[in-house]
Amino acid sequence: MTFIDSSRVKTLEDAIQRFEKGNTPTLPPRVGGGYPIWYTFRLHNASEDTKWDLYFKDRLLSTPNYIYVYYQNESMHSGVDFAQNGFYLPFSQRQNAEDYKRITLDLVPGETYRVYVKAVNIHQSPLPTSINLEQHKTWSDTFLKQQARKGLEEGILQGMIWIFIMYNVVLSIMSREKIHLYYGLYLFFAGLYFLYRSGYLQYFPPFRYQPELINYMWTTSLLAPAFFILFIRKFLFVKKNFPTLDIALKYIAWLAIGIYILESIIYTITENTSLLNQINTYSFVAAVVGIMLCFLLPIKMRNPLVYYFMFGSLTLSFAAITGVFTENYYLTKIGLMIQVVTFTVGMGHRIRENEKQKNKAQASYISQLKENEKMQRDAKRELEARVQERTAKIEKQKEELLAQTDKLKEANAKVQYQSQLLTEKNLKIVDSINYAQRMQEALLPDLSKIALTLPNTFVFFKPKDIVSGDFYWYHAKDGKSFLAAVDCTGHGVPGAFMSLIGYNLLDRFVKHENYSMPGEILDQMQIGVQQVLNHTTTNRRDGMDMGICMIDHRENKLYFAGAKNPLYYIQNNQLGVLKGEKQSIGENTRKGHSFPTHILDLNESTTIYMASDGYQDQFGGPEKRKFLRKHLKQVLHSIHHLPIEDQSLLLEDRLSKWMEMGREAQIDDVLVIGCKVS
Repeated sequence: MTFIDSSRVKTLEDAIQRFEKGNTPTLPPRVGGGYPIWYTFRLHNASEDTKWDLYFKDRLLSTPNYIYVYYQNESMHSGVDFAQNGFYLPFSQRQNAEDYKRITLDLVPGETYRVYVKAVNIHQSPLPTSINLEQHKTWSDTFLKQQARKGLEEGILQGMIWIFIMYNVVLSIMSREKIHLYYGLYLFFAGLYFLYRSGYLQYFPPFRYQPELINYMWTTSLLAPAFFILFIRKFLFVKKNFPTLDIALKYIAWLAIGIYILESIIYTITENTSLLNQINTYSFVAAVVGIMLCFLLPIKMRNPLVYYFMFGSLTLSFAAITGVFTENYYLTKIGLMIQVVTFTVGMGHRIRENEKQKNKAQASYISQLKENEKMQRDAKRELEARVQERTAKIEKQKEELLAQTDKLKEANAKVQYQSQLLTEKNLKIVDSINYAQRMQEALLPDLSKIALTLPNTFVFFKPKDIVSGDFYWYHAKDGKSFLAAVDCTGHGVPGAFMSLIGYNLLDRFVKHENYSMPGEILDQMQIGVQQVLNHTTTNRRDGMDMGICMIDHRENKLYFAGAKNPLYYIQNNQLGVLKGEKQSIGENTRKGHSFPTHILDLNESTTIYMASDGYQDQFGGPEKRKFLRKHLKQVLHSIHHLPIEDQSLLLEDRLSKWMEMGREAQIDDVLVIGCKVS
């Protein structure tokens, strides 16, 4: 018979009276609510064994918290024997220190006993309403074997964990990198949690004497995933490759650590383990979600480190899930050991790669220094040789030189000329780039040529460096005017090289191969760029964003196609947009893809604009942010009614003021083309 002690204060005498009244309804298999449960039954020892064990078979680690057993021989009318056990009893007060769920009864063979059992959980975890009985020697034989195997497993796991913890502590001190500290802390809290789950933590002080302190330890299940997330941020260079995801992971990790501190404070004040369990469960799920976000990284990363991460994490996840469904805790331990070994090997790979990059950079720097020193020595030696030569001649012809002042000045001028050779050599590089600028400017169409068919046209062109990756292109034939604004990959010298490729390809397809529809021209540009840059075999992503329009003066229509870049037009004071495709020229695309041609009727007075992304991406303003496309559209709408030459000046003035307010330098080439078409 069983009943729930809802008052929590019933004594043995009270319980006996309750059982004698017979008011003991049948209870379900498990009862929660934190109330004690009383059990009573008659036990007859029909065997020759004197020691029998009562035990609770429950998978919860700390259930029951306390067990009190009273039993009396019915025939001898002797006193009541008493025994106690339970997870929250100190070892000195437990009848069986090794197995806190078990009570051993001394029963005389052939005698019958009345047994009363009181089981208590001080928290809300449910209690089983049934008790099991077995011979003590059966438990003793199997328990020792199980403990030996279990101790060996846990010893191997903890030994491995602590070896790697000390290894990472040493690395953290030597390298001063936080990654080793985070990994060591992850291993520490994972090992601590496994000690708790295996039950071995209760054998260590102070838990041996105050078992209730272990409630501060099971919540450390939050700290292991928290430091694992911080470790993965460093291990996979998340901050460098995915800055937004890095911020999210950092907040999740530190939030989990903060919640652990809050849980410890809540338990100290309230000792409410039910509330603690709810908070810890939800927080642990959030931390696991953070770890699952890390599985998105290998999708975009091409780094050998992701294979170590994927193998180690998936192995532990598979082992843990399998262990839960098969109730085989040993699998989770094996998964953790494999993960620890995998990540340690991955850390070694990471250290080697960092060392290679460091040595390569040092070698390059030393080589450059040696080359500079050699150039300085050669120049100094040459200069000294010439000075010595002139000095010897001066000493030899001292008397003659005194009479020939003009010759002396000439000799001194030659010496000074030699000292300037180094300066002139340094200027040659700049001169070469300036010459390249003149060559690039010579390629660009003159505005006077554009004005022959498009008289109301301006070009605001502001390269970031001396040469530019942006360029504009124009051609007219058969009553049609072609106008393009092109933004090549990069800026400076690399961008200028790309601009030469783009310019020549446009000349080829329009002037020589007579393509006239903008969509067809972009299709040919796509093929041409991939052939020139060999994209099909090298998988490079160099290319260009561009917009090109063809104005048919006879039909009074505009045809446009764009690769990422749009065309803005204003008719009847309303701004419209002809959007470009979301693809750059040079990108590998699906088979059969082509660029569409958009058509705009020019029967009404129309102002069109094409631009690279340099204007809208420029940082500045009081908040040091980008100018943005929406503000560029507002500026274009506000100036479209002005004379075309004034529009270019206003665009330049607005950009300069934007950069001055934010004290920002120009970050990219800037190109804006405007044209009034009637």
